[in-house]
Amino acid sequence: MPGQITIKPFVPSNSKSLRSSHVALFIALACVILSNQVNGQACDEGAGSCFEPNATPGCDCSPCCELVCEFDPICCDVEWDFVCVENTVDFCGLDCNDNGIADACEDFEDCNQNGIPDDCDLDCNDDGIPDDCHNDQTIDCNQNGMPDREEGPTFCPEKATIPVDLIAIADPSGSDNNKLPSLCSEVFEIVADRLDVDFDLQAAWTSVVLDAPADDCRDWTMPAGTAVPVCANVEERVIDDEDGEEWGDATAVLTTPGEDHLLGQLDGWTDRDAVLILIPISDEAPQNGDDIPGDIGGGEDGTCDCLDEGSKSNLIKQAVLMNAQIIPMPTPETDPCVYDNSNDAESGMMHDVAQGTLGSVVDARNWPTGKTSEELADELEAAIRLAIEVSPRIRCVNECPWDFTGNGQVDGGDLSYLLGNWGQEAADVNGDGTTDGGDLAMLLAYWGPCP
Repeated sequence: MPGQITIKPFVPSNSKSLRSSHVALFIALACVILSNQVNGQACDEGAGSCFEPNATPGCDCSPCCELVCEFDPICCDVEWDFVCVENTVDFCGLDCNDNGIADACEDFEDCNQNGIPDDCDLDCNDDGIPDDCHNDQTIDCNQNGMPDREEGPTFCPEKATIPVDLIAIADPSGSDNNKLPSLCSEVFEIVADRLDVDFDLQAAWTSVVLDAPADDCRDWTMPAGTAVPVCANVEERVIDDEDGEEWGDATAVLTTPGEDHLLGQLDGWTDRDAVLILIPISDEAPQNGDDIPGDIGGGEDGTCDCLDEGSKSNLIKQAVLMNAQIIPMPTPETDPCVYDNSNDAESGMMHDVAQGTLGSVVDARNWPTGKTSEELADELEAAIRLAIEVSPRIRCVNECPWDFTGNGQVDGGDLSYLLGNWGQEAADVNGDGTTDGGDLAMLLAYWGPCP
């Protein structure tokens, strides 16, 4: 049951939690406190709500009840009064959906497994589903009834060298401007040169709105007013932040590099069959990282609120629709809500984007002081190679499965191969787990040139 968790108690500073009228009884029961023995019968499901005063001892949320009664035994031996209720909030957190059950003890629906009941989790579009729960592979951005991943752009490489389009989206907020040129020349370009040995690589470095220094090796700057592709039921979006703190929308733009806004802008860039990998680089939230008047749901700094959630959600949907993969790169001073892998527990919006698009996160937060350019280049190269390996754009259908030799026809060479693997799995094409008479019969049926 989700409610059976360990809750760390703390001692409230307000004096109202210790009542002078009960000091004598409190001292008399000191042995109970020291031995951590709480009236078990008072803390069970049959007691009243922990969030309401009751004439009887204890309350219905056992872990919370035991903590409160350990601090104030009166709550389990005399009555659960208003002070016990106040301590419930101090010790046990909230009842965010106002159903009278502490969140720590509620057996609630939690589709994204973040410990928050779904009915009080962040739901920016008010559709009754937490925003994070939309990030799966059944996304239907164009609402045609088909999962986008199945109908997105695919191709089968005509030769062994796989074409790959790689675009870095440098988000030049003020804290990153001085690092972008060296990040490009010392990491991105080096990785591109390495990959170009094994792949038909086309790479570009773009900036968002702000006119960055001329030596940042930028191929194109995304101008303000650029239209952002959006999914069904998503309000119109444009690039509108003059500080360039808009990597979510900017990356969504680049999921379709063949559109008019890019044709002729990126030197030599063409709409072609290729693996598409996007690398947003930023220390800010996806949409307007600084405080914005009228922002919904954000903290004092305005980060990771509903505007950011909307940008992130739309980006994931657009990437899935186009079978593009995203490898976000958080830079120094990135807020934990944007990316945090403390204690090896990956979380944050960049993690959501990577996970939802079959990408990964390359952590550049301690570059170049704690992580060298060479180390960062190695990690980025490995992430890109993995993305290519699992790219949903590469899809080949073998229309001639009996042509084992690959010469375009089913002939004696294929028959020899099948017989040489008789009883094994190597030449099993009918899927029964072994090469046998069924495979032989089908091979003979397909004898001759492949269709």
